[in-house]
Amino acid sequence: MTQTNAASGERIHSADSLRAFLMLSVIFIHAGTLTTAIPALVAGNILVTLFVMQGFFLLSGFFAAMSLAKAPSTDFLRKRLVSVLVPLAVMLPTNVIALWAIAAYARARAEAFPQVELGTLATPWHLHLWFLFVLAAFTLATPPLNALAARAAPQLQRVAVPPLVLGLALAVLLTLLSRTALKVLAAATWPALDDTWLVLAMALYVPSYMIGLLAWHHAGLRAALIMPRASYAAIWTAIAVAGLAALVLTGIDGPLRRVVEALTGLALFGMASFAFATLVRARNPVMAFISDAAYTVYLVHFLCVWLFLAAAGAYIESYAVLYVLAVCVGLGVPLCVHALLVQRSEVAAFLLNGRRRRRSAAPAAVRPEYGR
Repeated sequence: MTQTNAASGERIHSADSLRAFLMLSVIFIHAGTLTTAIPALVAGNILVTLFVMQGFFLLSGFFAAMSLAKAPSTDFLRKRLVSVLVPLAVMLPTNVIALWAIAAYARARAEAFPQVELGTLATPWHLHLWFLFVLAAFTLATPPLNALAARAAPQLQRVAVPPLVLGLALAVLLTLLSRTALKVLAAATWPALDDTWLVLAMALYVPSYMIGLLAWHHAGLRAALIMPRASYAAIWTAIAVAGLAALVLTGIDGPLRRVVEALTGLALFGMASFAFATLVRARNPVMAFISDAAYTVYLVHFLCVWLFLAAAGAYIESYAVLYVLAVCVGLGVPLCVHALLVQRSEVAAFLLNGRRRRRSAAPAAVRPEYGR
């Protein structure tokens, strides 16, 4: 996916890299929560909920608005839905069948695999691929939401508050609106709807997606969130520290906790954006490959980690060693899959990334690029 600066047309390499980091960081959590004795990774799960997925959906909204600025909505829907639904249709049954076989193998020898938490195998049914269901739903809603963001941005630019404050206010307002709408819908239809993860995830992350859409159309929000300067980063850091302290040290719950989580997640994203904007200023071939491979890694890593745990759990007694090796397998094998299959085979690129080769007028000696 090509990402360009709204003002200059230059590629936003830092945003490419940040998106890859957000997707790859989930592997460090999955590799730990699939074993039984690493309580320190509980904090990592909190960060995933607060920061990683919020940041991912914020960038997804931002890049969706960018795509709609360059192509008709029908082209956007077709390309985005293919890139989401084809890998989902391939990887979900593959994971479920493979994990069922691994579970059967491991349960028959449970005493030999004390580090492997067999009870979490192949549950819930959507596994780590839940975000693709949510992203598909958001994609279908993107054209009207983007039109709303385009109309709202000029009005928001007239509001006499700093963009950072505006971003925080939007996070609070949209979080309260989405949670209230979910509760009203659950009360009117099916009470258990509020506890259904896929529906709850949509309510949790639609505020971030909407803020991402607005950030494309609102120059101030874009500067505060996507490429913030040092003064913004200092404020984001203070808000993140205060938010994490409130969540850890106090017993707040209910709507207030949801608001604090939203503010903390946005602040953590602002910090990360500043860090990547500072560190990644130009195209780097290695980072470009990792950014391109992040989608493949996320899709494939879960199964790779479980295969490794089932194979090595009987022989490695140290949880720390098992965890480090699981992370290496979860990163290394999918990166090889991307380099050796996705980048070299049209079939693999379509099945694992929903990509098809772009038709190009370039000479035959020039290898065409893949485009999502």
